[in-house]
Amino acid sequence: MSEQPLEGPLVGPVVPTQVAKPWRATWRTVVQVGIPAFLILLGILPEVLEVFLEGMGAYLPAEARAVLAGAAAVITALAGTLARIAAIPRVNEALRAVKLSADGQATPTSPTA
Repeated sequence: MSEQPLEGPLVGPVVPTQVAKPWRATWRTVVQVGIPAFLILLGILPEVLEVFLEGMGAYLPAEARAVLAGAAAVITALAGTLARIAAIPRVNEALRAVKLSADGQATPTSPTA
């Protein structure tokens, strides 16, 4: 079963960009998730943990930053993978049943005469 293009009132058949250009959607998601993940897990969280641990007389081990970097990378990779899977036409069609498709339609629209 292939993705059926939607009919737009002014432009004719419309295929959502996430389906038409799945790798663009994937990389866009990687950037959108990766920037905050790395900023929070490598920039903000270690500083907060340092202050907290200093108050308790402890310190943040150097390996902790490597673990946080790995966590940010895993979160980003999973988000990109899920975006790519969601861009597969058959998956997008299945997501339509729960109103999560890229086109936002519950069911494919049919042209009216």
